[in-house]
Amino acid sequence: MLVDAWFDYWISIKKKTVRPNTVRNYTERYERNIKGVIGKNFLLR
Repeated sequence: MLVDAWFDYWISIKKKTVRPNTVRNYTERYERNIKGVIGKNFLLR
């Protein structure tokens, strides 16, 4: 599983349990700081 796929799964769960602003902040932080660096890497090998 790629880190990008894991984030999509994780954020779908968070959308049900936290406020929309929190989801937006998590998504922005991921896209700006994480996705470009490790987004295409495998989570576990």
